[in-house]
Amino acid sequence: MAYLVLARKWRPQDFSEVMGQSHVVQALQNAIRQGRVAHAYLFAGARGVGKTSVARILAKALECESGPTETPCNQCPVCREITKSSSVDIYEIDGASNRGIDEIRELRENAKYLPAKCRYKIYIIDEVHMLTEPAFNALLKTLEEPPAHVIFIFATTEPHKIPITILSRCQRYDFKRLSAAVITGHLKAIIDQEGIKLSAGGLRFIVREAEGSMRDALSLLDRIISYGGDEVGDEEIATVFGLVDQRLVIEMIVAIFEHNLERSIDLIDQIYTQGQDLKRFYADLVEALRNLVIIKTCRKPGPLINVADDEKEELDRLGQAKSTETIYLYLQLLIQGWEELRRSSQPRLTLEMILMRASLLKDVIPVEKILEKISILASGIKENEGLQPVQGPTTAYPPGSDLDSCRQEGKEPEAPFVSGRPEDPEGFLGFVKSKSLPLASILQQCQELTVKNDTLAIVFADHSLSDLLRDPFYNARLREICREYYRRDIRIDILSESVAAPGRETAEETGRERTAREEIIKHPLVQEALSILGGQIEEIKIEKT
Repeated sequence: MAYLVLARKWRPQDFSEVMGQSHVVQALQNAIRQGRVAHAYLFAGARGVGKTSVARILAKALECESGPTETPCNQCPVCREITKSSSVDIYEIDGASNRGIDEIRELRENAKYLPAKCRYKIYIIDEVHMLTEPAFNALLKTLEEPPAHVIFIFATTEPHKIPITILSRCQRYDFKRLSAAVITGHLKAIIDQEGIKLSAGGLRFIVREAEGSMRDALSLLDRIISYGGDEVGDEEIATVFGLVDQRLVIEMIVAIFEHNLERSIDLIDQIYTQGQDLKRFYADLVEALRNLVIIKTCRKPGPLINVADDEKEELDRLGQAKSTETIYLYLQLLIQGWEELRRSSQPRLTLEMILMRASLLKDVIPVEKILEKISILASGIKENEGLQPVQGPTTAYPPGSDLDSCRQEGKEPEAPFVSGRPEDPEGFLGFVKSKSLPLASILQQCQELTVKNDTLAIVFADHSLSDLLRDPFYNARLREICREYYRRDIRIDILSESVAAPGRETAEETGRERTAREEIIKHPLVQEALSILGGQIEEIKIEKT
């Protein structure tokens, strides 16, 4: 006897064997029990969820010699003929290959005649949405008022393509995708019956790849058994499907979280050298980040993710290092990059560029923490009704430098300004020019450039140049050059002519106002607010009384 694939061998033969579609089964059984069987049904849903199987079971329930019954016997000649697809009164038609008006006209003519052996003539049309518009029009009248001995059962994966005139003449039932638990339980029962030993990792892989389709799951199981025989491990499955070791996925997430671009590129090189599918690896990476978000946001993530317990623990540990907002930002970036990778003729280069962008992302500060700190600052300002002069902000030193070592030992190093540099803007501009011509060309257009009290004040005539210098790229480069030139971190104030620089005397300012401005700028609460929000002071308004 020819080999029967698992999807056909384990096809449900009565309503009790149908899995995950209890809402459809119950409705059909009640209709049979109450004698309220409709003349036309539409079964809609994803592939491999049981639409055609339920249509056959319904046909057996209506045609069984002991029926109509909710529980067909599967033993009488009629039930056995339907099971073997050999019944002369049950017509299974493929809508994709019989989609024209001529085929529907023939169907309509044959429907007039009484069934040869059964109670009804039942037409099961699969992928009915493939019929042409003229074919649908030819079917309308027969579908609306069919002979008493005719029942239509339509199955489709795309119900939105079916004309509303057809939909309105059918009882529609929507089939759900099967859950991971349902597919897992059924596969375990099958491999036990078949005497197959399948690893837990292999079972999870099948369930994940099936995407809610039992037929797809059984087809994958057939393929795995054909390669590995009666005992299949993770290595055989990885060989058959070109899977990437999940440990590499975890390592890539760690590299992204640590902004370690070098490690990310090295992992891509390993995967590429091993001949594994980069797009498959990328899909696994996206799914792992998705699972991370689910673990961090859901109280009971178990049913929503299909991972082993040890992998879940590892993801949980990784998730503690980053906020949910930050992980979501990484996930959003990778989802946006999927279309680039899918269309790219150079997937390795495209993947490396996506990972470069990911490594440059900064952690997101949750809004709740920002609001909390602002609330603390606000309460502190209320307690200090009058601002008192305080010492300026503490200078930061590059990690690992001698200055940093002094700070850690509790010593305050002497300011390492080279003689003349603080009051030598021309020397500073010359230094900038040697490092970055674009940045120097911007600074040369400023109205004023002064260094005073650990602050570099740059004033432009209009907002356009000041906004350009505030661009993250130019701003970061300017801070780097300042650190190199002055050998310490200093504050940078970028202003336009319409806004007076802190401490800059104008015609309208009095000495008292200037002092008040300096006190406001140096106040620790103000400095803390600037640090939290990453901003800078552009204007200070002092109300005159």
